[in-house]
Order: sequence, then C-alpha cells, then structure tokens
Amino acid sequence: MRALNRSIGMGALAALVGLSACGSSGGQVKGDDGDEPRTGKVDKDGQQVGFDDDDFTRKDVVEVKAPVYLDGIDRAAQDSFREGVTAVSSRRPDFKLAADKFKEASEKAPDFLEAYFNWGQALERLGRGEEALGVYQKALDKNPGEPSATAYIAKIYLGRARAARLLGQTAEADNLMAKAKGLLDPIISKDPTNVAANNALALYHLLQGDVDTAERFVKEVLYVEPSNVTGLNTRGLINLKRGKLLLAKWVFENKVLREDPTSTEAHTNLGYTYIKMDQRPLAMKHFQLALEHDSENMETRQNIAAMLLEHLDYAGALGHYEKILQTQPNNMEAKIGRCDALYGVGGAAEDKPKAFAAAIGCYDAFLKESPERPDLYKRIAETYQNKLQNLEKAVEYFELYGKKAKLSATDADRNQKIITVLKDIIAKGGLKALEEPPPSEEPAPEGDAPAPEGEAQAPEGEAPAPAPDAQ
Repeated sequence: MRALNRSIGMGALAALVGLSACGSSGGQVKGDDGDEPRTGKVDKDGQQVGFDDDDFTRKDVVEVKAPVYLDGIDRAAQDSFREGVTAVSSRRPDFKLAADKFKEASEKAPDFLEAYFNWGQALERLGRGEEALGVYQKALDKNPGEPSATAYIAKIYLGRARAARLLGQTAEADNLMAKAKGLLDPIISKDPTNVAANNALALYHLLQGDVDTAERFVKEVLYVEPSNVTGLNTRGLINLKRGKLLLAKWVFENKVLREDPTSTEAHTNLGYTYIKMDQRPLAMKHFQLALEHDSENMETRQNIAAMLLEHLDYAGALGHYEKILQTQPNNMEAKIGRCDALYGVGGAAEDKPKAFAAAIGCYDAFLKESPERPDLYKRIAETYQNKLQNLEKAVEYFELYGKKAKLSATDADRNQKIITVLKDIIAKGGLKALEEPPPSEEPAPEGDAPAPEGEAQAPEGEAPAPAPDAQ
C-alpha cells in the first residue's frame, strides 16, 4: 500500500479502505402487509396522513455500501483512517481533524504505514513540519529501512534548507541539502520508481537550480501517479523557471488545483506566475487564497506584505511583517520590510516626528545586523534632513554613507556637496535662522522726527521748503 495521493491525497488506498458516500433511502413506504408499496406521509404508528408537494418529487435511492476492509489491519484503525480521508476530501478540508484521525489509526494499528504517512502530511499542511518529522521518524523506527518514510524525512530537510536560504543561513541550508541527498540516493539506487524519493529529488535539484535533472525525476513520479499533487506542482515550477508562463499557469490552475483546491503551494506558485505576467491583482488574489488555507505560511504572508508595500498600504504591510517576525525573528527581508512600512506609516501619523524616529531606529537596528546595506545610511540622513530638520544628524549619516558605500566619483562629489551646504547652514544658525526675516530699521519715535542736520523744520501747518538745487 502507499500513501494517499490527493490533498494528502485521496487515491487508490481510499477506495480500498472503502470510502463511500452515505445517504438514506426514500421514496416508498411499505404497506402494513409488507407487499405492495404505497406513497404518502405516515405518522409514528405507520398510518397514512396525506400528501404534500414533496411526495410528487422524484427521489433517487442512495445505496449505502458496507465498508471494505483490508486484511491484516485492525478494523477500528481502518475506520479512523477512513474518517481522516473524509476530513481532507471535503469541500473545506479539516486537516486538524484529519491529523487526529490518522494519529488514532496509527495508535490502533502501529504497523499501519499509510496512517503515519497521512498523519505527517496533514501536519505539514497545518504548518507543523517539526511534528511531521517526528511522525515520519516513528514510521521509520517501526519499519527500519522503509524507503518512503526515509524519503518523507528527506523532504522535511529540504523544506528546512529552503527556509534557511530565505533567512540568509547559507551554511545551514547547504548542510541540510547534503543530509537530504544522502538519504535519497540509496533509495533510488534500489527502487528507481519510488514516488516519495523521486518527488524529493526533483525538489532537491530544483532548489539547486538544475531544472533539467529536476524534470527527469518529476517525470518518474508522474509516470507512476499522473495526478500526484507534489509532482504536478514541481512540473509547474519547472515551466515557471523556464519562462513558460502560460504553461505554468495552466498546470497550476488545471492540474494541481483541480486535484487539490486548497493547495497553498499551487496558489502561491500561481501568484508568482501572475507577477511574472504583470497581473498583480490576480497574483494578490492567489497569495490571499494561499494564506486563507494556511495562515502560518510565512512565505506567502511575505509576498502579500511586499505587494501591499508596493501599493502604498503601509499599515497593512506592517501588520504582515510584524506577524512574520513573531514566528521568524531573524527574517532579514521581513525586518527591512517592517522598516520601510514604518517609514511609510510616518507620513500619515499624527505625531510624525515620533513615527519617523521609530523608522530610523528600525533602520539603525537593521544596519547593525546587515552592514552590507550602506544605502540605508542615505535614507536615514534624508529623513533627518527633510522630515525631522535635524541637520547635525543628517550630516552624521551623510558622512557615514560616504564612508560605507562604494560611491562613484560623481556620487561621492554630490554627497560631499550636500554635507558642505548643510554644515554652512548649521554655522549660520540652522534652518530657523534662515527662516527668520532680516532685521528692519528702528521705528521713528512718536511725534515729529528731528530734521536732518542742515535742514530747517517747517512751521506747523506749512509744507517744508524745497531743498536747494545742488550747485
């Protein structure tokens, strides 16, 4: 037997275990003698009481089939497993209930491998990858050397490696990649068609940028399971990386999302595809759908935050960045995004000086961790100059910008000219001194002003005598 294939995946095993539609019979009521049927409403004693419009509506009888059980597996465990499959295959999948039911199944039948695999995959869909790793390890402990359990563990390592790369932890990412590859190679050498191992190796090579090798492994998956959601997602990503945008869009929309309408990966990847196609409203729609299905998906949340920032919704972006940093305090992209959002919020804040000071504090803290972003010194300097009118601080940060950034001769000269002008303004008393009007002449005292020397004062009521012509 193998793990479920749809969502966490309704496939062959679901049919074998006996997942069937439930309903109730209707349409005819037997007579008292049990021979001839009669129609109409009956009371609790079985007596006919009349008709209504519903009695003249055709009703189909739904046959309720007895569950089919597999030999060698506890029936109660299979019942729990069936409930888990029902939970993930409903219109609004309940992965928490599914995880609980698959866990029940594994406890009732400790050798029921599919229960462990689907329990782990349900936990992954809930964003609980570390718990999923523990479940796959349990399956491996009970079945030493089991290839699919080993491949699922390797896939968790690949997920960790990808997250480490996003956080800038290159050495950790490389270590996890090597660890995953070391688990997967022996599986493929013994069983070249193992679906879980081929899926993981396709993802491994995709992360390494080797699209051709990734395609070779994903083809092995889709030969065996044409509707495998993970394989289809990878196939779509391969087309996206090759720039075949329409084909990538078609795979995500018509293949993956038809198999699993709640696939956060497909919605996220479709969002990326629409960004490449310059259709940002549709990209945002799919990022939001991905987040709706998995609120703990921080990569999707980061995409949404970046788009909100781009569209000047600073408060909305700030909320997402702060949520990310609660979960991933070392996420440098979220840190700088939060600073940019704080800066944007400052423009509309009631207390602008306080808001811009908060943004400066954020940039300063970021620079301590990421000194490779000297451009931020200029942003801080301009904020001090234009928003806070603190010229001394502006000069300090323009000078840091000149020292830390690798400026061209032209840019260095321009930066130095700004510093010179600001220092000159400071020397003359600062911006306030420039804004004050020049001093005016002293006003004349009340009454007649004394005549200039050599001029006679005109008597009251008479016009002053004209000045003598110049000789």
